[in-house]
Amino acid sequence: MVFRYRTFLAELLGTFALVFFGAGAVMVNELSGGALGVVGIATVFGAIVAAVIYGLGEISGAHINPSVTLAFALSGRFSWQKVP
Repeated sequence: MVFRYRTFLAELLGTFALVFFGAGAVMVNELSGGALGVVGIATVFGAIVAAVIYGLGEISGAHINPSVTLAFALSGRFSWQKVP
């Protein structure tokens, strides 16, 4: 089995971006006394997901969340050879 470093790194980067910017939006909201609000936080999460799908989708399928990859593999919709 060939380990696909490019795919692994793309998923790692996508997951990192989602957690970093999503948690960052929550922190900014708390530190600013609620200036972003729920809509602002949701907008940040949506923008990050869209950016990751657009930027990394062709490389890795843009699952972003490792549990999604595992669920797809368990259900037979994703090859176990592609699971790192």
